[in-house]
Amino acid sequence: MSLKVHELFGGALSFQLPENAKDISDIRQIPDNQEVFAHPITDQSIIIEILEYVGSDDEEAIKTHFNDLASDNDVQSGDAAIVQIEKISDTDLKMTQCDSAYYILGQQNISKFNEAAKNTVNMHIGLFRISSFTSDILVTFNNPSFIDGLRNGLMSPTFV
Repeated sequence: MSLKVHELFGGALSFQLPENAKDISDIRQIPDNQEVFAHPITDQSIIIEILEYVGSDDEEAIKTHFNDLASDNDVQSGDAAIVQIEKISDTDLKMTQCDSAYYILGQQNISKFNEAAKNTVNMHIGLFRISSFTSDILVTFNNPSFIDGLRNGLMSPTFV
């Protein structure tokens, strides 16, 4: 799989993604604080967001951002959970301005386009806290692990 460098936010950041990743801003309007890419076949997507710095401790910032994602996805109470949180070591970070960084594994049951069916999405989230710029950078990889139509017999999965 070959990778392609994508410049984000007018060149302020760059990111390597598979060459076939689709820039969703070519399809629909995306807020200025987001960059969104999707796999051309699966429902996988990656979203890079520059957000307002949550002025509390890291644990509270993690919960705030995760709950904001659940709210943005119209997730019902009880249909979202943080499964795992890991602090990323300072020695593993290349972003020198970053005060702290975390990997968060979360799961949300999300209905697309106001459907009754709910899809289970594993969310792999990187939270990079940058107090000097009063910003938190959130990198979210959405990986659907269960598509409701498959359970209900609407689609027959093929396993190879």
